[in-house]
Formats: sequence, structure tokens, C-alpha cells
Amino acid sequence: MVSDFLGALLALVLFPVFLFVPGYLAGWGLNLFTFRERDLTERSLLSVALSVCVTPVAAAIMSRFISLNLVIAVFVVLTVVFVGSLVYEVRGGGNGLEIRWDRTTKLLSVALATWAILAIVLLIDIQIGDRLYLSTSVFDHSFRTAFSRSIVTNGMPPVNPLFAPAGHALPLRYYYYWFLVCALPAKMLGIDPRLTIYASCAWAGLALAAMVPLYLKYFTGDRIQLRRKSLLGIALFLVTGLDLLPTLVYLLGPGHTVFPDMEWWDGAVIGSWASNFLWVPHHIAALVACLMGFLLLWNVSPTASLGDRTKPSAIAALAFASAGGLSIYVSFTFGVFLIGWSLFVLVQRRWAELAMFVAAGISAIVISLPYLKELHMSGSGGQFAVWALRWHTGDSLELLGVHSNLAKDIASVLEMPLMYLLELGFFFVVGVVQLWNAWAQRKALPRFEVALWMMLGASLFIASFLRSSVISANDLGIRSALLMQFVLLLWAVPLVYDWSATHGESLKGAVRSLVRPWTLRLLLVLGVLATVYQVIESRAYGFIHDNRAGSPDYRVPSKDSASTDYAIRDAYEVIDKKLPSNAIVQANPWAHRFYPYPLYASRRAITSVPECGVAFSSVSYERDCNVLQRSMGMAFNRPDWLPTKFVDAFCNRYSIDALLVISDDPIWKSRETWVWQRPTLVANQSVRVVECGRRRQR
Repeated sequence: MVSDFLGALLALVLFPVFLFVPGYLAGWGLNLFTFRERDLTERSLLSVALSVCVTPVAAAIMSRFISLNLVIAVFVVLTVVFVGSLVYEVRGGGNGLEIRWDRTTKLLSVALATWAILAIVLLIDIQIGDRLYLSTSVFDHSFRTAFSRSIVTNGMPPVNPLFAPAGHALPLRYYYYWFLVCALPAKMLGIDPRLTIYASCAWAGLALAAMVPLYLKYFTGDRIQLRRKSLLGIALFLVTGLDLLPTLVYLLGPGHTVFPDMEWWDGAVIGSWASNFLWVPHHIAALVACLMGFLLLWNVSPTASLGDRTKPSAIAALAFASAGGLSIYVSFTFGVFLIGWSLFVLVQRRWAELAMFVAAGISAIVISLPYLKELHMSGSGGQFAVWALRWHTGDSLELLGVHSNLAKDIASVLEMPLMYLLELGFFFVVGVVQLWNAWAQRKALPRFEVALWMMLGASLFIASFLRSSVISANDLGIRSALLMQFVLLLWAVPLVYDWSATHGESLKGAVRSLVRPWTLRLLLVLGVLATVYQVIESRAYGFIHDNRAGSPDYRVPSKDSASTDYAIRDAYEVIDKKLPSNAIVQANPWAHRFYPYPLYASRRAITSVPECGVAFSSVSYERDCNVLQRSMGMAFNRPDWLPTKFVDAFCNRYSIDALLVISDDPIWKSRETWVWQRPTLVANQSVRVVECGRRRQR
């Protein structure tokens, strides 16, 4: 635990080389948002946000032509330049550097530092003796760690670490820019990519937190008590929906079901901010890049010169290109909004503004062409977007004898507000209040309000009526909601600030009769309690199942798995020392539950997971996957299928160098099999690693 914490902490303090310095130099060099006139606090906010715009795509482009070591050298040189410019300004050069250290800034700094440490504690392994307790987020991070580790080991473009038929590397078909960014500090100081992924979760949260004051100031124009409102807006990240209520129903029900994550009561989840930060930092980073790219263009004065328009347009193009490589789902949603906004600008005949958006969009596509080509190669996944309702609650009409699909779909649509209320809670009410206020004003909305409504509309439509089928989860529907959630949070800031200052008097007329102050307080309390429960459960779930309580789930640490997980990690540490980096280590692909092989494996496998991870490959390999899955599965599950004397021939056929067997594998129980008859690299009560094939015969 201590080594994990220190490693992740080292990655955390190393990330500014990649996620602070580039944005600072871009802001200072181009004087974006009159950067040189801003104090250190505002410069820091801009630097983090601009770095998320610039670093991912810049690193991706450079790594196509030079090695990762040279890419890192470029960022180190930029850091030296940054330190030099900082020293120059501190000594009074240029406009000087103003440092404001008021009470609100101190509170904000403490809060963000606390978040960074807490994120690491929530994600790292906790070892107690020979038992290892993992966060529930390892289900996602195991794959992403494998992607980042693949980049560290093999360079760019990345290869699929989950599937290697006959030992051949397949290119990775995925949005991998964030994992490239995470690979840079890992490569720089030899940190385990697993730990840089964890540290990146903290940085993703910091980046989105920076967007709150930036959007309040530069987008909504709300500069009165800006720092207090910014602190309030960041505090609202602690609020989520009413997921705690159905979770408690399941927990207190007959089965006493404990979900691995609070939000899993609903398959079409709208993630809390905490879960999004801890589980999917790349989607959060994509949201930051999109928002910052738009803000760059928004902030250009109508009377600006061509040069003053070109500089923010160029960075916006990099931002949109980065967003596409960070998350195709978030960038697609924002792209739909940008198309709508461009049409709105066209109707207004703002030709110069329209030209900026068009130029930034076209430039982003041109910059991303090599990456887009990779994504459009023949893949084995499903469709990116298909028409589908987010929820099918209307199917319950079957119980009443209604079998019409149209009637069930209509019922499902009519029930959507209730589902959104459960998923969004307090923020759903914020949206209702904002809608009422916009309607009651009966006058043209401010331009920024029009933009926010268009953002919410694009996000709500996609989340409600489209879904992706690349994998079983509806990633498009889930991630598209992030934009809507950010809009609602922005609206909540002045509402809560004014409401708290006036004791509810800011809620007037019919809205006040509908939304009482105690209603908002209750929803806020439930939203905070839900986040607290979710965060605690993400850390405690492994302990719960180690005590044989709750309901096991194949996707996360399950009953009595702590000793096995510890043995797996220990085995891979030995493999790292004894086998070369190009070795192939194969485990049982027929897993009845999730095992964290990709989380720790620094050696490739023929097939690591069910369905081989072919959705992440650039060529359709389902048929090869089925053949390999059967062969590998039989070797680990049928004691009579692979006689000991044929093990070397089996390994040679598939270019395998070692076989990793755990105590849960059926073949483990038979002492007459190759598991017990062959020499081992690792042997303990839960894991045996058997060397085989040509490497064993040398």
C-alpha cells in the first residue's frame, strides 16, 4: 500500500510537466485571455485547462515521428523554459506576477489538494498481510492500465494488449490519447502505469474544477463574488442524484443486495461526478478540452483583428483534436452542439465568428486524420450510434396485457422525467427552475443562455434516444450526459448562491410553490450522502466480499478473492524479473468472475479477457478469438484435455512462454495434470506459473 501511494503521489507531482507547463506557455506566449495580466491563481486555472487541450494531441503527433523518450525530452525542455519565465516575472520582468492569497483561495487550494490525495487513497491497492483489497474501479482501470503499459512498452501507435493471436501484435482501435499522456510520466521515471492512471484521475478532477470559475467569468460574465461562487460550484461536484434511495431498497430488500457501485441499480447510469473522476478520467478530460476549445472562440471580441482570431482558433483546433482522441463519445456530443451553434451563428450573420468555428473544426479534423484512419479501419465492434430509448420502463405494460411496441415506447418516453429525477436529483430541479425562469421572462435570452440550452438539448437528446453498441455498455448514452451535467452545475451556482443569501426569496412565484427551500435542502443532502456512500463503498466492497457478504459480481473483486488477487500481483512481479519483455504469459480466459490480470500484467497474453478484447482491435478477429478461447479454455478447465507431455507443443503452437494457473481454475484441483507435474517459475497457495515451449526447452 505504501509503495503504491508513494508511486501514485510521485506521478501526481510529475504530471505538471505535461498537464500544467504546456498550457502555461501557450497562454503566456499567445496571451490568451490576456494571460500575462492575470494573477497566479487564474493563470494556474488556465494552464491546467489549456494543457488538457494541447498536450494529448501534441504528444500523439510527436510520438508518430520520434520515440517516447524524445517526446518526454521536449516536455522537459518546455519545463525549463517555464521555470525561466517564472523566475523572470517574479523578479519584476514583463508585467510582473501577482499572487493573491485570500481566504477563499486558501480554502480552494486545500480542497483541491485534499481531493488529489483522497483520489489516490480510494484507488490504490490496500494490502493487509497476504490479502489485497482493490477498488471497484479496477474493472475499468485494468484495461486502461494495459493500454498505457502497452504504449510504454511498444511505443506508438499502440498495440492491443488484450489479444495477440499466435503472438502477433494487433493495432489498438480505441481513443487512447489519455493513456498516452499517462504513459509519459511512467516512461520518464519508471512508474507503474497503473499508478499514473490513478494519479490522472485526480488531475482530471482538477481540470474540470478549473472550468467552473473560467466559465463563470468568461462565459456567463458573472464576476461578482467570483471566488466564492467558484468555490461553491466546485463544492457542487459532491452532489449527485437520488441513487441512494433505490440502492437502499435493494440493500434492505429480501436479497440484501450490495451493488459494486451505487449507480448499478440502473443499467443506463448517469454517473456522479465522483464516479466519473475515479472511473473515467479520459472522458472528463475530453469534456474539459471541448469546453475550453469553445470558450477560446467565445471569448474573441467581435472587433478583434485577424491575428487575434487566429491564435485562439489554432488552440481551439488542438483542443477539439485532443477531445476526439480522449473520448469519441463526449466529442461527438459536443460536435452535435457545435453544428447547432454554427447554424445559430449563421442565422445571426456573424461571419467572422462562423469563420473561426469552421476553421477550428476543419483544422481539428485535418490534425486528427491519422488517428481517425485508425478508428475507421475494419473493426469487430458494433455500431457507434443507433436509435434506441435510454430506458425501457414501458415494457412493464406487458404485465397489463399491452403488447404494442409503440405503446410501450410512448410509456417509456413519458416516464423519462421520473428516471432523470432519480438520476439527477437536485440538478433535475435546477433544470426545471431554469426552464421556468426562461419561460417566465418572455424575452430574448442572453446569448450565453442560448448556448447553454443548446448544449443541454444536444446532450439530453443523444442521452435519451441514441445508444452505442460497440461493447455491451451504452457508452454513448452514458458519456453524452456529461455535457448536460456540467450545464446544470453552472446553472446551480447562482441559484444556490442567491438562495442561500436570501433564504429562499430568490425562488419566486409558481416556482417557489413548486420548489420549496426545504425541498432543495433535502435534495442537496441526499445528493451529498449518496456521493459519500458511493466513495466509501468503492473502497469497502472488497472487504465486504472477503467476509463473504453481499452479492458477488463477475466484474469486480468477488467473494474471498483478496488472497488470490495478492498472489496474482506477486506472480507478475516475479514474471517481470524472470521473463523478457516480449514473453507471452497466458492465464485462463474462461473466468467466472473478474481477475485483475491486465492490471498487473506487463507481458502480453494470447487472449486476456472474454471475447479477447477484439472490440479494441483494428481488424475483425471474432473467428480467431473463438478458436483461441476454446483451446485456451480447455487447457485450463479440462484436466484430461492437455496431457503433460504435450504442453511444450501446445505452447509452441501459440507462441506461449508461460502458463499462469490460479486455485480457482478447475485444472488446479487435479494433481496429475501439468500444473503440478511441470517445473514452475512461481508457486504458492493460489498461483502457479509454468514455463513452457521453446523458452523452456533452451
